[in-house]
Amino acid sequence: MFKKKLQKMLGVVLAVTMMGTLALTGCKNSDGNDAGDGGSDANAGQDASKPTVTLMIDITGFAPLNAATQMTLSKFPEYNIVSKQWPAEDLTKTIKTTFASGGNESIDIAFVACRQLQNYKDADMLLDLTSYLEADPEWKASMSESMWEAATIDGKIYAVPWQAAYPVMICNNDILKEAGVTMSDDMSYDELVAAAKKLKEAGYAPFGIEGGVASWVLKQAYLNAFDTEEEVIAFCNGEIPFTDPRVKAAFDKAAEVFTENYFYLDEGALAATTDEITSGFANEKIACIFSTNSAAKNIIETTGIENYTIMGMPTFSNTGLHNLLGAPDVYFVPANVQNEEETIEVLKYLTSTEVMQAMVDGGAVVANANVDTSDEFYAMVSKDLDRVHVLDPVHLSDEIADYLNVSAHSEYIYNGEAVLEKLEGMRQKLQ
Repeated sequence: MFKKKLQKMLGVVLAVTMMGTLALTGCKNSDGNDAGDGGSDANAGQDASKPTVTLMIDITGFAPLNAATQMTLSKFPEYNIVSKQWPAEDLTKTIKTTFASGGNESIDIAFVACRQLQNYKDADMLLDLTSYLEADPEWKASMSESMWEAATIDGKIYAVPWQAAYPVMICNNDILKEAGVTMSDDMSYDELVAAAKKLKEAGYAPFGIEGGVASWVLKQAYLNAFDTEEEVIAFCNGEIPFTDPRVKAAFDKAAEVFTENYFYLDEGALAATTDEITSGFANEKIACIFSTNSAAKNIIETTGIENYTIMGMPTFSNTGLHNLLGAPDVYFVPANVQNEEETIEVLKYLTSTEVMQAMVDGGAVVANANVDTSDEFYAMVSKDLDRVHVLDPVHLSDEIADYLNVSAHSEYIYNGEAVLEKLEGMRQKLQ
C-alpha cells in the first residue's frame, strides 16, 4: 500500500522540490529544447472583443498554482484569460520566442526564481512595475517587506513576490527520542555534529538530502561564516576573496558532514535522488531530511511520518549568525505585454490575500503578509521568513552561480582548496 501511495505522490513532491530548487539556486533554464506552450488550443473560442491576458504559471499536480490559475480564470469573465503550462526547462526560450514574434503574441504573466530576474532585465525583457506599486501602496504593503529586495534592480521593481522558498529540516521525533538526541533551530555546527554522531551510532542516517541540492549545505555554511552581517554582505558582494580563511572553514564544514557519512547513502549521498530520500525517510532509515518549505506538506503526507518536527535548516557554522538560504519566486510581466492595464489587474488579483490564502491552504508559503497564519503547520513552515538571506555570491556572475550551484561542493570534497582558487579567479575577473 505504501509503495502505491509513494508512486502516486512522488510526482507532486518532485514538482514542488524542483520549484524550490530553482528559487534557491537561481540556476538558469535550459534553452536546448523546443518549448511546449501547454496550451496550443487555448485560443479556441475566444471572444475577439475582449482583451486577452496569457498566464504561464500553472504546474500540473501543484495545488497552490492550480488554485491560483482556476480562481483567475473565474474572476475575469470580461477578459480572455489564457492559461499555459509553466515550462520548467524552457521558460527563458519561451519568453524569448514571444519577443522574437514581433508582437504577434505575448506571455503576459509568468514566474521565475528572483535570482533570474537580472538576466531578463539585461535583455530589456521586463516591464517596470514601480509606478503601479507606488500608485497602489496597499498592494505593495500586502507583501512582506523583506521580499521586495529580491524583486528590485537598480531601485526599480520588476516583479511581485508570491512564494517564499527556503529549506527546512523535517525530523522524525521517534528516531530522535530513541537515540537520545535533541534538535533545535539554533544549533551550532559542533552541536549538530555531536547529534549526528549519536544518531549514526544508533544505526540511523542522521540526514538526508537530494544530491542535486546538496549545495544548500555549503551555502548555509558560508552565509554564516563571518562574525557580522556586514561581513556577510561584503562577501556576497564580491568584496572578500573566496580564499579568505573564513570561507575555507565554511567549505571544510560543508565537506566534513559528507566525508564523515552523516548523510543517507554514505559515499553515494551526493547522487541521492528525491525518490531515495523520500523512501528512506518513510522507512525510518533517516532521522532528518532537508526539503523546501513548500514541499514539506507533501513529504509528510507521502511518507506517513506522524510524529515529526519541522525546523529551520542548520547554519553549519559556529558563529552567532543564523542566516537562512532562501529567495522568493516572483511573478513578472514581459515588456512586450499586449494589454498592459488588464494584465496589471490580473497580477494584483494573483497576489491578493484571497488567492494567496488559497495557496496557503494548498501548502505554499507565500509572500503575502495578510494571510491567516494560525494553522499550526503553516506556522512551522513560514516562521523563518524574516531570516531569509536573499544576497548570495551566486549573484556575482553566471559563471560563479553555475559553479556554486552544481560543482563546487562536490569538487571541494575531492580536490580541496583548488576549488577556492578557481572561484577566486572567477571573482577577480569581475574587478
